[in-house]
Amino acid sequence: MRWQMVILVTACVHHVYADSSEKRRFSNPTYYNVGGVLSSNESIAFFKDAISKLNFKDMPRGITYHAYNILMDPNPIKTALNVCKDLIAHRVYAVIVSHPLTGDLSPAAVSYTSGFYHIPVIGISSRDSAFSDKNIHVSFLRTVPPYSHQADVWVDVLKHFNYMKVIFIHSSDTDGRAILGRFQTTSQNINEDVERKVVVEQVIEFEPGLDSFSDRLMDVRAAQARVFLMYARDGISDGGRSGPRQLLEGNRISDGSGPPELVTHWAKRQRTLLLDVCVI
Repeated sequence: MRWQMVILVTACVHHVYADSSEKRRFSNPTYYNVGGVLSSNESIAFFKDAISKLNFKDMPRGITYHAYNILMDPNPIKTALNVCKDLIAHRVYAVIVSHPLTGDLSPAAVSYTSGFYHIPVIGISSRDSAFSDKNIHVSFLRTVPPYSHQADVWVDVLKHFNYMKVIFIHSSDTDGRAILGRFQTTSQNINEDVERKVVVEQVIEFEPGLDSFSDRLMDVRAAQARVFLMYARDGISDGGRSGPRQLLEGNRISDGSGPPELVTHWAKRQRTLLLDVCVI
């Protein structure tokens, strides 16, 4: 059902695209090519089936859609070359792109390449915040929200339990800064009472690839906030063997009255909430 909805959106995009291209060689096409850059053979089979059902059930007589697809390559350069060779060469009107099993640059390569030719790209699983930047991805349409929108849920949870001060920990990348910005914007709604606004008491930013940031956590000993919010990509520490929760819990902190202890032990003793991290 979700695939059929995406294809229908593609159909609408195609008609708009065709109407704005009256001077092209085929000014009134009845045959539309739809491209797909997908991560598995199962997804490709599902994509072809969705196109077939669309032609059989939903399209008016005389309008036909044809599927052209390629497997997504982890190498973004190869992906861009394949898009040119196997999709753009067939005059596709739109490209549907999923997310790769490894790496995260290939969808961006599809967007850049297709955008150069003003071909709309519909993302069905990519949740990177960068795709919302229309200055870079001019023709990218997303069907799932970016990870930064999870900040809305965090704010609702905090207000529900009446936690009004937090310490925000995030990785120094595009998504990390995006989720911090959205959290600050959402928590400072001008229509709400001042007493209901969540305050970010301290922000800790760390470089991806760290095994430990205990020295930064030492700065929170005197903080009033008892809620830690952390955003990080999975596999940022130990060469990718552990996730963000393990990175946070594996650090040690001291309140000055004794030897350093694990963050989880310190949090329980200080009645501090370690809100679940955003794992990507």
